[in-house]
Amino acid sequence: MMLQAKKSQFSVAVIGCGAIAPVHINALLSAGIKISALCDIDINKAAALKERFALDCILSNNYNALVKSKAIDSVHICTPHSLHAEMTIFALENNINVFVEKPLAVNRDEVSRIQAAAKKSKGKVGVCFQNRYLPSIVEAKELAANNMTNNAFFSVIWARDEKYFMEAPWRGRIKESGGGALINQGIHTLDLLIWFLGNPNFITANASNYKKFGDVEDSVSGLLEFDGILASFYVTTASVINRPINIVLKGKKQIEIEGVELALDGVARHFDENFEQRLIKKYWGNGHIIIIKDFYDCLCSGRQFAINEIEGARALKAVFKIYESNGERIKY
Repeated sequence: MMLQAKKSQFSVAVIGCGAIAPVHINALLSAGIKISALCDIDINKAAALKERFALDCILSNNYNALVKSKAIDSVHICTPHSLHAEMTIFALENNINVFVEKPLAVNRDEVSRIQAAAKKSKGKVGVCFQNRYLPSIVEAKELAANNMTNNAFFSVIWARDEKYFMEAPWRGRIKESGGGALINQGIHTLDLLIWFLGNPNFITANASNYKKFGDVEDSVSGLLEFDGILASFYVTTASVINRPINIVLKGKKQIEIEGVELALDGVARHFDENFEQRLIKKYWGNGHIIIIKDFYDCLCSGRQFAINEIEGARALKAVFKIYESNGERIKY
């Protein structure tokens, strides 16, 4: 795609037509981006989404053939985690832009291979950490810059029952998911903390699988040590309810995020109510519309998209280290 192209000139394929695909489709349509293809190994899933959104697009069950056809210039990868790297690299080798759901990959070797492929490709990479685009998070980032934080905390307390894992069995299998509550749910909030504070120096953590819905963890707790900052965290999908994510940064002032809300020293800050009405689920927010629009704005203008294959791997590196810690204090 030539720089200075209009967003309406992009030809996009959504790859993987499971639970998150409708969110991407809605965001693409809101941004005025043409969806030219839907792809899933189960063609019936693709057909159902085509009908649901009244799309004028082709259907495919062959990702490789679709990419090689040159009928598209961007792909949105919404597949199980273990397919992210393979599909991202193949698209980049064919100079196709990639917007990939988190996590970027499920191991360090895959991350390195994606980054190497991106260096050689005309295609650009965007990683979907959409919560960075929530109005409350954008302001919290600005406030954190001068807060002189010395202590921090974050939690993700959500409920995922057996039905959740039965609907998509890959979620409970470590080979296909790379992990459980942390890499699938908690990584978004971990990414925010690292975005606010920088990379940690040391990590100490423990993971457990209480409910045994597969071989992945459902609970993780630990400590992240930054320069002069100690941050504790707790992530679980073994809760009986879904709570809003929580982040606390204590310094000159106390910055607290709860879901999409922000308070400074206990005083709530107020944001666009229309934005909040667009939330898909109150407890986790929806920045997909804004992040996807920004990705295509960057492609059109030549501006570097902020969460690329390098930035999108920072929290993932911390995830790998947390899994490796097993109660030991290790370097990031």
